[in-house]
Amino acid sequence: MRAAGTPADLAEWQNPKKQPAMLRAMLHAMLAGRMKLKGHRSAKDAPVYALVVGGKGPRFKETDPNEPHPGAYPMAGGGKISMEVKDGWTTTHYFGISISQLISFGVLPQMGRAIEDRTGLTGKCDMTTVRQVRPHAGMPEVGATPETSAADIAGQLGLKLEKAEGPVETLVIDHIERPSEN
Repeated sequence: MRAAGTPADLAEWQNPKKQPAMLRAMLHAMLAGRMKLKGHRSAKDAPVYALVVGGKGPRFKETDPNEPHPGAYPMAGGGKISMEVKDGWTTTHYFGISISQLISFGVLPQMGRAIEDRTGLTGKCDMTTVRQVRPHAGMPEVGATPETSAADIAGQLGLKLEKAEGPVETLVIDHIERPSEN
């Protein structure tokens, strides 16, 4: 990577597809420099949820790149998003996203296991999910119900989650020291 602050870095940073890799590289360099952190990634089989197509097929459509989406905002990694909140429910429209984005952006809330794409679906899709708004500070608790589960959201999309075994990547720390002073 180039020296921070160069015009080339700025141009790369403005590309949303490159930002996650650049952030990881910056974090890695900082931790290695300040804490002498050394580690490696390892994969092992563990319990996961397999995301598969439900019995009646997916309930979303393939993206039409020529279709405008006024009021939608760009998402990191590509695609667009728009949201509507009404009467304690949030309707979220995703335009031009992949199944891997559906998983990695937390559209399916975590349930204590990694979610693995086993749908076999490729390409970009337009999807809509509806979930209850989670109560928060300043919001009355009366009549509040739990957040919509990942299984419910998968069902809205014509997908389902099944318990399975699969490779889960973990970070193994080989060496770390107390951080140096600034």
